[in-house]
Amino acid sequence: LLDEVSTEQVQQEVSILEQHFADHIREVMNAAKLLASAPGLVEAIEAGDTTQLRAAILLQGETLGLDDIEVINANDEHLLALVGTSEEEEAEVEQQLFGLALIGAETIGLVPVNDELMLTGFVPVKNAIGTIVGAVQAGIFIDAAFMGGLNFDRDNPNVAFIYEGEVVAQTENSGEEFGEIDEDGAYIAQALRGQLWTSEGLINDANETPDSLAYIPVTVGGQVQAVMALRNEYETLVNFQGVLIARNLIAVGVLSLLGLTATAFFLRQSVTRPLDSLKVTAEKIASGDLKQRVNIQSQDEMGQLAQSFNTMAAQIEQRIVETQAARDQAERSDQVKSAFLASMSHELRTPLNAVINFTRFVIDGDTGPVNEEQSDLLTEVVASAKHLLNLINDVLDMSKIEAGSLTLFIEENVSMNSLLNSTVKTGQALLIGKPVRLHTDIEENLPYIRADQQRITQILLNIVSNACKFTDEGDINIRAYRTNDDIMIEVKDTGSGIAPEDQSLVFEAFKQTSSGLRQAGGTGLGMPIAKSLAEAHGGRLWLDSEYGKGTTFYVAIPIKSKELMPVMA
Repeated sequence: LLDEVSTEQVQQEVSILEQHFADHIREVMNAAKLLASAPGLVEAIEAGDTTQLRAAILLQGETLGLDDIEVINANDEHLLALVGTSEEEEAEVEQQLFGLALIGAETIGLVPVNDELMLTGFVPVKNAIGTIVGAVQAGIFIDAAFMGGLNFDRDNPNVAFIYEGEVVAQTENSGEEFGEIDEDGAYIAQALRGQLWTSEGLINDANETPDSLAYIPVTVGGQVQAVMALRNEYETLVNFQGVLIARNLIAVGVLSLLGLTATAFFLRQSVTRPLDSLKVTAEKIASGDLKQRVNIQSQDEMGQLAQSFNTMAAQIEQRIVETQAARDQAERSDQVKSAFLASMSHELRTPLNAVINFTRFVIDGDTGPVNEEQSDLLTEVVASAKHLLNLINDVLDMSKIEAGSLTLFIEENVSMNSLLNSTVKTGQALLIGKPVRLHTDIEENLPYIRADQQRITQILLNIVSNACKFTDEGDINIRAYRTNDDIMIEVKDTGSGIAPEDQSLVFEAFKQTSSGLRQAGGTGLGMPIAKSLAEAHGGRLWLDSEYGKGTTFYVAIPIKSKELMPVMA
């Protein structure tokens, strides 16, 4: 009975610890994101004003319960640090994670700080136009208080945190026990390979104390970086079992068959049924019914176990409710942001179009003669205004996509040959002066498609202009052909290619690959918008790239998508 109880309970404890630690990871990352969006932070980083930095985020950091906050600018210069680290530690851990944040990645890791260990999140700080101006670090120490909270401040089980083979933190009641559990390090090594190890039933250590053990892999930032050791003591249940067996033996000798029947009934009522009830309740909670609680029918050891379980379930429910509330607030904030961007982009387009048109009037001499130098300068004004208008249009399109309000104006007979030929001419114009050859293999008489002609053109121009921009020499091949119910377009270049770790960033809004950052162009919206527009037509957009050897973008557009209906005349 004790073996079965210990095996089941240690598995439940492992699941609780893993979930609770994952909650801490999310809390640290959410805290870092909140700090990165604090009012006045961008201005303080750009000005290098440490006083303004403290005013912008320290009070908020205390409210979030953080132990450490650090801020650097885009030049990797430290502007603010609550807890100092040695140069060696910074070079090995913090500098690497800060470097990832400065190229747009949100990361989290375990950072050794002055003989202690910290769970730390790193988030980039961006200005209003999406340029990264610095990064923020938010961290909490993994110490006895952290381990106590992780274990809901219970006396049992005992939990320790093992990093690089050493116990760096443990619950206050653990003592020196964890040093004797895994003498040859085999269990820790297994956990570091990502494999959970648990004892089967009860085992005895040198002091002959029955316990259940587990070594749990700790995954941070997608990698197993540490191990949690769990030791569940069952001395109380052992004593209870001894008393129960003695009573059963006396009953067998005195009452014979009647005593056996009574004992079996007693076991079912006092042990088996409560355990069955505990198991059923745990399964319902695991399936999502967080209101479930164990019915406490006694004040003995089983009743105390049920009470502890109910306390743990209540704390888990509260944590999930708080997490849901935080997620709902984040979603509302994202909707407000999208609505604001859409409104501002719309309001900016009208005066910007006026600037372009009036400047053209001046160039054409409608308001009086202009000399050649003035004409050249005004032409630069028009070009810059057009570039800004394109950026605003991209932001407006992205805002509509995120808000779910993008409208397609569908026509029944759209000529893909015409759209492709127009796109090829634009590509040839973009390559003037560059040692790049543009080749085409476009199937003649491609079928007419049902689509929004302007949006299909936008998809093709985004892909072809992207290839022209990142190809300094060599060839660009544009191929189009029919496959079953789709038209396939392939755009292959011999540019610098995209590293495997950067390929997922291509289709994320406001993200730039490392090669894109070196080219220093765009907002990072072109390809995400193109992918969203292709999917809105019932199609697909994807890529295949090898770093240093070029990239191929693929677009599949349905010929007659059943999801799209033409606009009525």
